[in-house]
Amino acid sequence: MLGSVMRSGDLIQRADVKVELGYYVSMDGLLVSFPGPYYLFGRGCIAYVLTCM
Repeated sequence: MLGSVMRSGDLIQRADVKVELGYYVSMDGLLVSFPGPYYLFGRGCIAYVLTCM
């Protein structure tokens, strides 16, 4: 599963929900940011961010 979506070091919501710009995704303890609709996984893979309900 995806990590938790974090912003400014604070837990906002899970990554399975809608993600916007400026958010950070915590994967495997790693904090990575994505400037667009793409975000990096800990393994360096790029995945498209989808809006789940």
